[in-house]
Amino acid sequence: MSSKVINQHYVPQFYLRHFNLPLSGQLAALDKAVPRTFTTQSRNVAAQKFFYDFEGDEIFRAPGLTAQPLESLYSLIEGEMSRNWNILIDNLERLGGFDPSDKERMSFYIHAQLHRTPQHRRLMNETLRDLIRQELEAKQAAGTLIVPEKWQHLTLDHLAGSLKHHPANFTLHDQQTMKEHQAQLREMHWQILRADGRIPFITSDAPVQHTPGRLKDTNERFVTVTYPISPRYLLFLTPTLGQSGPDCQVASTTEEQVRSMNQLQVMAAERQVYASSNDWTALIGHDPLEFVRQIPAALRRPAQ
Repeated sequence: MSSKVINQHYVPQFYLRHFNLPLSGQLAALDKAVPRTFTTQSRNVAAQKFFYDFEGDEIFRAPGLTAQPLESLYSLIEGEMSRNWNILIDNLERLGGFDPSDKERMSFYIHAQLHRTPQHRRLMNETLRDLIRQELEAKQAAGTLIVPEKWQHLTLDHLAGSLKHHPANFTLHDQQTMKEHQAQLREMHWQILRADGRIPFITSDAPVQHTPGRLKDTNERFVTVTYPISPRYLLFLTPTLGQSGPDCQVASTTEEQVRSMNQLQVMAAERQVYASSNDWTALIGHDPLEFVRQIPAALRRPAQ
C-alpha cells in the first residue's frame, strides 16, 4: 500500500522551480505576514499538510474511489502541465508566441490553478455549507447517510459546518461551469509579456490573478487575468474590446511595467511571493518590508 501524501501543494512544485535562483535549487521568498525575506526550496512553500484531504469523506466517497482523490487528480494534471510548460517556454523563445489553438489547454491550466488555492476555499466555504446540508438531508431522507460515530451527536447544521474540507471546495466544479469559464478565458485577448531588462517577473502562492477595472469612456466593468509563466514571461489576458492585433504573441515590456506586475503579485498573494532574484527592492521598486507594511492587514495575513 502506498503511503499518503502529507505535504500537499496548491501551486505545483515543477512550476515554482522555474523561478529558482540561478544555479540554485532554492527560491527567494517574501512573506507578507511576518514580514521577512528568506530562501527556501519549492517543496516547503505553497503547501499545507493534507490540504486536499477531508474528514468524513466516507459520507461522500463513491464506490471504488481511491484514497486522497483530489491529490491524485492534481498530480495527474501537474504531470501533463509540466511537460507542456517546457514546450510553451521553448515556443516563446523560438517562435515568439504559441498557436491560438493552444488556448484551450492553457485556459484549463488557468482554471485549475485558480480553483485550487486557499483563497478559493474561503470563497466557496459559505456557499458550499448550504449545499452540503442539502446533500446530507437528501441522504438522510433516503436512508443512505453514514455519519462517523464521533460526529453522531452533531445536528446537520453543525455537521455541514464541520465538513469544511468537502471536495467541492477544491475540485474543478461541474463540467458546465468549467467549460463556461474556459470559454470566457479563450475569448479574451492573449498576450505574453517578456521581461527584456534586468528585472524578472515574480510569482506567488496565488499566481493567477483576476484584476477588475472600469473603462474610462463607458465605465463598463472588465477583468484582466495575469499568470507568470517564468521569470522572463507573463501571460496577460485582457477583454478583446475590438482589438485586432495578433493573439498569443510575445510583447516586450519595460522594467517599470515588470515592477508593476510584480507589485500586483505581492498585493494579491495569499501570503508569500517567490522570485529568481534576492534583490527585492529592484523587483518591486520599494524596500520589500516597508512595501508590505503598507498593505492592509487583511491582505497581509490569510484569514484563519
